[in-house]
Amino acid sequence: MEELKDEYQTEDLEKFIIEDNEYRRKRRLKLFAIIFPIVLVVIAIILVIVLLLIYRGGTLTCTYITSQKNEQVKLLKDDIYEKYTLKIKHGDENIDKHNFYTFAKAGIHKITFEFKEKVESLENFFENLDKLYEVDLSHLIFEENKIISVAKLFKNCINLKKINIKINIDTKIENAA
Repeated sequence: MEELKDEYQTEDLEKFIIEDNEYRRKRRLKLFAIIFPIVLVVIAIILVIVLLLIYRGGTLTCTYITSQKNEQVKLLKDDIYEKYTLKIKHGDENIDKHNFYTFAKAGIHKITFEFKEKVESLENFFENLDKLYEVDLSHLIFEENKIISVAKLFKNCINLKKINIKINIDTKIENAA
């Protein structure tokens, strides 16, 4: 009789162990199903931030002067928009990617250009922009170990009064004519 009782207890114990292991396995899977997507999102966010920091080209702020309302102004040299990915802002307003902007009022207007890539050259950036009044280049980030050409940078910018430029000492400049 005692042998039967031991056998019965052993079967119950084995059944309990199997059920407990199954319960623990399901609990681990549920925990994994919750934590894994969170970990993936955190990793993706970190990668995006790192990529933005590596490839971000900084900002360029230009001030333009208009003499009448609804005056259309050329913002930058045409090929800049083809070469770089830009986000353009006038105050809090995003501007569509085009080279001309119509200012509703006459006066002084600031436009900020945010470069998604590091800048390789400043050559001809502002050539023939007669409404350009002030330029702040101090927040642009240049490609490392590249020779930056500034040829014809401000050619025919007849209303340009102030330039703020700060270039990293490692940046090599050529053709500043």
